[in-house]
Amino acid sequence: MQPAADVKQVGSGEATSTSSMNPAMRLPKLEDFLKKRDFIGAVTLLEFLKSVPPDHRHQTVESTTTTSPVIASRLIPYCSFHLGDYQRALMDYLTQLSGNSDEDSARTTWLNVACCYFFMGMYTEAQGAVQKGKPCDLHTRLLFHLAHKLNDDDKLLELHEKLDDNLENQLSLASVHYLRGDFQNSIDIYKRVLITNR
Repeated sequence: MQPAADVKQVGSGEATSTSSMNPAMRLPKLEDFLKKRDFIGAVTLLEFLKSVPPDHRHQTVESTTTTSPVIASRLIPYCSFHLGDYQRALMDYLTQLSGNSDEDSARTTWLNVACCYFFMGMYTEAQGAVQKGKPCDLHTRLLFHLAHKLNDDDKLLELHEKLDDNLENQLSLASVHYLRGDFQNSIDIYKRVLITNR
């Protein structure tokens, strides 16, 4: 799953002064939820921030988060995906695609759509979406896993050669070895990853 570029932007804004506020009235920071991988908390906060009109936000609860509704709408499907709510993430990503004119951003979103389809077991749809996606390591890994799921051994071998020696690619390779019953190669890769990433 391609992390939304907006995840990096969340903590970049200036926090509102909250020294005069009652501590019970302060909102938690979105960046704290994301750092803790508390995606339920993040979605809850994002939904709240989307529902409060910007001109009323300061009247209801002073926000310690400087998250625009646009960023919130991009982060909600990211969090939903990580919660396992692939259907919601898919619908949100498809909505983003319908209103997106930036080609590079749309190609990244297509990869996210492909991830949702893949985890929903809709491999044919995933293959169609990944073809519209931006070429990158995730693109290659998705095609690699799809070749395994669709029993395309020729494509699997071709994509095996394209996998770099980075952590995510090696974990993908080990998982496919395991799923194909090649336990020794899988164990060897996992051992190498453990030694390398201590």
